[in-house]
Amino acid sequence: MGTHGTYVFSHGRHPASRISLVNHLVSLYGYEDYLEIGVRRKADMHDKIIAPNRVSVDPAEDAEADFNMTSDDFFAQNKREFDIVFIDGLHTGEQVYLDI
Repeated sequence: MGTHGTYVFSHGRHPASRISLVNHLVSLYGYEDYLEIGVRRKADMHDKIIAPNRVSVDPAEDAEADFNMTSDDFFAQNKREFDIVFIDGLHTGEQVYLDI
């Protein structure tokens, strides 16, 4: 831990968070394609990820996702590959396993 509650990540000094961790991995490994499952509002995390190509999935009709559908439906039609995926969907072990 650095000064004032921040850590040194590969993309700079930031407070530890899920966003900082994903951005660290994106920066460290040069990831370009990011998928977020369970986005709800893009401004909360999705828009803060530094990967150049970002895709979001959430079944809620009011979600600001690129794809308003379940992750099962998304994967059934998806042809893309992603470098890094953040899974924050149904919050059940079974669904996380299916998403992986």
